[in-house]
Amino acid sequence: MANLTPRVPCYVLVHLRASLELVPGFSLFANVRNLLDRDYATFGTLSEVEEVDLAEAPDAFNPRAYGPGAPRRWTLGLRARF
Repeated sequence: MANLTPRVPCYVLVHLRASLELVPGFSLFANVRNLLDRDYATFGTLSEVEEVDLAEAPDAFNPRAYGPGAPRRWTLGLRARF
């Protein structure tokens, strides 16, 4: 069955990183991962939904399961070098 199901869809992510030196030894940095906040799956697998009753999904019938990718993440910080 695994070779007959469609592949996990392709995806493209945009990451940005910047740094600004404020004074010698101190810099401000910013990092944005998944700038466009795309929904994507990092992998796909098959599971036995008919054999296991899940309280979270009582009417589950699709055996495909996806590993969700990380949502948008922002990081801002101050870096010091001694």
